[in-house]
Amino acid sequence: MSSFLKVLKLDFLTNKRSSATWMMIIYLSFLIILMIVSGHLVDIKTYRIESLNEQVRNLKTELINEQIELLEIKELPLSIDIKGKKSISPSQASPIRIQIENQEL
Repeated sequence: MSSFLKVLKLDFLTNKRSSATWMMIIYLSFLIILMIVSGHLVDIKTYRIESLNEQVRNLKTELINEQIELLEIKELPLSIDIKGKKSISPSQASPIRIQIENQEL
């Protein structure tokens, strides 16, 4: 019971050998602070990486849209030239159906 009371009164921090106890408390406090700072730095890097990944996705989408627009712009004059030269218009006759019978070799 007396050892329990010594712990409650914090005698281990005020006796003659308390310097070793204080050194251990300071060491553990330093480790705890180091772990907390390290965790926060990892969180900051994770958020930064996610932000950069989002920017990459947006830029890829924008690139694809611009490429599609470029292809449409390149294709438009070609299709106008072909239609104009060959006078392409909708067909008047309906398409012919070709039926192939199953032939065994």
